[in-house]
Amino acid sequence: QVGTPSEIYDQPATPFVYQFLGNVNAINCRITGGVARAGELTLPAPKLAYLGDSKAVAFLRPHDIAIEPSLAGQGTPAVIRYLSVLGALVRIEAEVGDQLLDIEITRQRLAELQLKIGQVVLLAPRNPRFFLEDDGEAVIPDASI
Repeated sequence: QVGTPSEIYDQPATPFVYQFLGNVNAINCRITGGVARAGELTLPAPKLAYLGDSKAVAFLRPHDIAIEPSLAGQGTPAVIRYLSVLGALVRIEAEVGDQLLDIEITRQRLAELQLKIGQVVLLAPRNPRFFLEDDGEAVIPDASI
């Protein structure tokens, strides 16, 4: 892939490039009616409604998953299974159904949220990018939201 470092990081052309450039959650999903579902996890995909019923892999960087301690908001319920402070960043593993998702937040955000292992939280994924499962090399055009 050719482009500036920012272009390649923000819009990787293949799953390989996505994974090569850092930690990423790769989630097998089914897209139907502009929504991608993977077990209990739901990802909005309004630009993909034209696909009908398709298998895909959604890629989400750990910093592109918002986390909220209140269950009153919108999002997917998850259970925090792991917390690790790594300098200014905090690495979190959250369980949604049978999937573990890697999440990164700042230490300041951790202090604000007061998260604990075993706590139920809401996750709101941002900016997923989808690749068709059949030919994993072709990104679905304009699929990020």
